[in-house]
Parts: sequence; structure tokens; C-alpha cells
Amino acid sequence: MSTKQRTSIIFLLLTSLIISSCEPGKLVGPTITPIAIIPKYKDPSQPVDARVEDLLSRMSLDEKIGQMTQAEHNSISPEDAAAYYIGSVLSGGDGISNSNTLAEWTDFVKHFQDQALQTPLAIPMIYGVDSVHGFSHVNGATIFPHNIGLGATHNPELVRKIGQATAEEMLAAGIPWTFSPVVAVPQDIRWGRTYEGSSEDTQLVVELSSAYIEGFQSVPDGTSIRAGATTKHYIGDGGTEFGTSTQVIMKPYLLDQGVQKNNILDINEGFKLTGRYLNCRDALTVFENETDPKINDIILMDRLLIRKDWRFSRPE
Repeated sequence: MSTKQRTSIIFLLLTSLIISSCEPGKLVGPTITPIAIIPKYKDPSQPVDARVEDLLSRMSLDEKIGQMTQAEHNSISPEDAAAYYIGSVLSGGDGISNSNTLAEWTDFVKHFQDQALQTPLAIPMIYGVDSVHGFSHVNGATIFPHNIGLGATHNPELVRKIGQATAEEMLAAGIPWTFSPVVAVPQDIRWGRTYEGSSEDTQLVVELSSAYIEGFQSVPDGTSIRAGATTKHYIGDGGTEFGTSTQVIMKPYLLDQGVQKNNILDINEGFKLTGRYLNCRDALTVFENETDPKINDIILMDRLLIRKDWRFSRPE
């Protein structure tokens, strides 16, 4: 048998084996892995508005309601937060954990986030902490003076460093959002929360609050924002008149949660300026009693006031 004949026989045998191993009616070819299609809202290369529109089109009414709801962490479990599609969780001034160690805080914040990412649309949860004078919830964290003490320094650079240090310690626990700084401009030292304001002078409040926001939102390299600050409390915090409060908690209030003075727009430039020039990520509402018709109009039109007159806007 010639070499050519031997080669032809071997080729035929191999071909027969390949064909016999195939199912009838099917051809053998290369395996093709399907390309995963990323939803537009998860694609970081897409414009923000397009991603938001795509996400909203996929959300149920329950998911939309949940995303607009914030719960205190001691009032809800991570599992329930996911079940109700809760958009954000906070730890207020009294919101502490069992041992208050950094490891414990990191674990339970991660647990909330892990549960949120298991929901059908996998929308991340936003966690916030009331770190008004440092991340004071955690044992070993740095505690800074109240604003009234920082106001006495007249030192914006020091306050900027405090904002940066607070953000660094919060981010170590996986928390990117603080409910500070307070930009109240106290007008009556009988107010029980006078210590939350830096000064009765609007300009000093603006200088120090702006410095804090710049420091907090410039972690870690001064260019990218990984942590968000909150100016509070909108609108007119610190401008109530003595004897106008009707609130009673254990005993009657006299000033806190009372009626605003008519010059609140003049004394609360802090909201306007810190939002306009530094892209502060959030504004927290106040709980005073708005009885003046002019002020009521402002409250009802707060979206117009904040977004147009004060130029708060979503950063691109």
C-alpha cells in the first residue's frame, strides 16, 4: 500500500469518527460566548440624564417610593431595607452600634450595601452619618470642637483640614455622606442650639462653612469627590424669634422651632454661597414654624429658589 493510499484511509477514518460523535442534524463549530448587554443605567460611559431616564423606566412604584425614603439604621434591618428598596440609611447623633469599633461599623454598613445590591435593579444604597464635629460615633475617631468653638478661631484653613480629616475617617468605614456643616446664623444666644452655629456674622459663617465643604469633598487627592457634605438647616436656621415656639417636648419651647424672622434671606447667605461656589452635594431642611406669608411662598418655591436663584445644581 502506497503512502498516499495510507494517508487517504487515515483521513477517512478520522472524518468518520468526528461525524459519528455529532448529534444528527447538528454541525460542529466554534463555541461562541454571547456578549453581555449592560443596561444603560449601569454604563458609566452614558450621559447621566440618559442613565437616570433608563433607570426610572425600569423602576416599579414601590421601588421609586423606597428610593425616596431614608431610614435610621437602628430602626430597620439590612434585609428589610432591601425588601422595601430603601434608598438611604442614616446614623443620627444617637445612632451608635454595639461596640462602636471601626470594624463593626464597616461590617454593618457593608451589610446594608450588600443587601441593596441584591435587589433586582441593584441600586446602591447611600449611607449617611451625622458627623457634625468629626466621625464621633466610632471609638478612637477624632472629635473636633462644636462650630461655636471653630468660629472663635476665625481660621478657614484649620476648618478645611477638619473637614478633610472627618471625610478620611468616615470613608474608612465605607460612609461617604455627612450631615454637616451647619450653616445656621444664630441671632439670639438664648437659642438652645446656638453652639451649632459658627457666628452671628454671615460672612464668617460663609468663610468657615465653605472651607469645611472644600476639605470634606476634596478627599483624597483634591480633585475627585468621594464624599458629600450637607448644608443645614434650610431655610433660616437660627433666625427664629424668642417666645414664638409652640413646641412642647417634656416642657414648652420658647425659641427652637419657633417663627422665623423676616430677614432670614439676609442672614442665611451661607446656603446660597456654599452651594453656588463649592457644589455642596446636599441641603437639609429646617423644622421651624413658617407663618409669614412671604416665607411660606419661599418654602413652597424652594426648588426654584435653590436651583435658580441660589444655583444649586446636579454636578455633571
